[in-house]
Formats: sequence, C-alpha cells, structure tokens
Amino acid sequence: MSPPAMAAALPEPGVIEAEFARLGTEQVLRKTWELTSPWTTTEIKVPVKFIVGDLDLTYHSPGIQDFIHKGGFKKFVPLLDDVVVMKDVGHFIND
Repeated sequence: MSPPAMAAALPEPGVIEAEFARLGTEQVLRKTWELTSPWTTTEIKVPVKFIVGDLDLTYHSPGIQDFIHKGGFKKFVPLLDDVVVMKDVGHFIND
C-alpha cells in the first residue's frame, strides 16, 4: 500500500479518540487483547536490538526487567541481539 493510500485509510482526526471515550479504557484494553491474541505466543524471527528508556513506565512494571534481562524475552525473540537501556529516556525515545 502506498503512503497516500495508507493516509487515506486513516480515520479523520478525533474519530479514534471519540471511540475511546465512548468505550472507556477497560473495554479498549479488552478489545486490544482480543485483537492481538492470535499473536500472543508468536516468536519474532528476525534479528532484533531492543531499545528501551530507563524512565519508561512499562520497563518498571512488576517482573518486566527480569523478563527482559533474564531470558524470558529471548524465548519470544530468539534472535535478540542486544538489549539497550537508554539513560534518562522515557517511552518515546525519539523525543
């Protein structure tokens, strides 16, 4: 799909936000889990360098650091080449 076609497929600004507000956080999260469930146990089979900011809230979720650094992550990403934790960086590392 070409970039113009992809852009045309996006909803108008505010549509997603309005749907989120209508459904509420819990239903949106439930729907996200439902839609992504077929890939729950799928391995990522390309070489990967995982980069995360040390201020990212998800990096500080219970058990996540052990999962990432002690082999759990590698089970789902067998070609994990490296894990880089960027100092003083949050979720959006390009900001």
